[in-house]
Amino acid sequence: MRRLEKQWKTFPCCLGSGQRLEQVCRVVVYLTDIRYRESVYQEMGKWFKGVHPCSTGLVVSALARPEWLVEIEVTAVIPHAPAT
Repeated sequence: MRRLEKQWKTFPCCLGSGQRLEQVCRVVVYLTDIRYRESVYQEMGKWFKGVHPCSTGLVVSALARPEWLVEIEVTAVIPHAPAT
């Protein structure tokens, strides 16, 4: 789970310039083993502190790559900038 911690540190830049975590409205967590749930959600809690998007957790038999243990899908609503 150390890799997950490292990945979360890069997550805010994935939102794009000027975007905020408060714009995240949905999170889907795919786990290959239910035993990872607690540590994954603890890590998510650190980054989403004060932000409460809808979330779903699913246990799946495998992910796209055999070495992956967790996959997290995030949806954010980015406001439309007014035309100038």
